[in-house]
Amino acid sequence: MPGLEGRKVVRNALSLAGAYYLSSWVVAPLWYPITHFTANRVYHPGFESLAMEAVMLIPRIVGALLAGLAVGCVIETLNPVRWAIAFGIVVVIFGWISFEWNIPPDFSQRAGQALKTVIPGFAAVGGVYAGDRYVKKHGNTPAVGTGSR
Repeated sequence: MPGLEGRKVVRNALSLAGAYYLSSWVVAPLWYPITHFTANRVYHPGFESLAMEAVMLIPRIVGALLAGLAVGCVIETLNPVRWAIAFGIVVVIFGWISFEWNIPPDFSQRAGQALKTVIPGFAAVGGVYAGDRYVKKHGNTPAVGTGSR
């Protein structure tokens, strides 16, 4: 049926958008301990500031990975590579536009911004692959007691 493929594309795109939106709410409880840990601390340039940037990146990576797993489990396609790359691009774009600068940043700050957006994008792509492999290995079976598929 020609219309069935179009429906799958729309369903996959909506699954991608929904997983990205829900991932921010799933990892929201991680922000309280991180902000509590980092409040009222002054970090010197070097390893200390680099470590803090890595700690602040953890919720974004976890959220992207969980969203990628969800997308990988629910998409209906024979070739998940396109959807994995598309989801990685969505994560990178939304990560890039979420930064706000009060003054124009210099090159090193823009490079840090690029890394902070690309790393969760790679985590999302890896999550899609992991979710797709899980479904291919175990099958997309309903939960116990749900009746039918």
